[in-house]
Amino acid sequence: MVVRAVVALLLVLVAAAAGCCDRCFTRSRGTAAPRSFTLTVLFVVLAGAWATHALGLSMALGAASSRALLLAETEFRHQTEAVIKPFHDILLGLFFVSVGMLLDLRLLVIQLAARAAAADRVAGRQGADRAR
Repeated sequence: MVVRAVVALLLVLVAAAAGCCDRCFTRSRGTAAPRSFTLTVLFVVLAGAWATHALGLSMALGAASSRALLLAETEFRHQTEAVIKPFHDILLGLFFVSVGMLLDLRLLVIQLAARAAAADRVAGRQGADRAR
């Protein structure tokens, strides 16, 4: 079931990249508003994330696949990468901050002490075996 959903999503994304993304990006570059291209790129990435979520898959998978398949296959690939870069950096920093917030330092210290004691016991046994 999941494999079918992933294959269907990839086929839809490739078909969308071939057809409508180039036209949308061309139209957004032709407007007088300088941020319309940025909004179009973000809309495409968010639409891909929503599509995978609707299929029961991860939103991150949709965002990554739409970035890779849709944006890289257009003639605007360098411009889209320049547009996405600041958002990528911000979200990457947010990811590492959220992972850091999930760390339980007490558990880390307890585990570190337990592992150090186990290593000390192993090293003590090896030293005792060599002395015999």
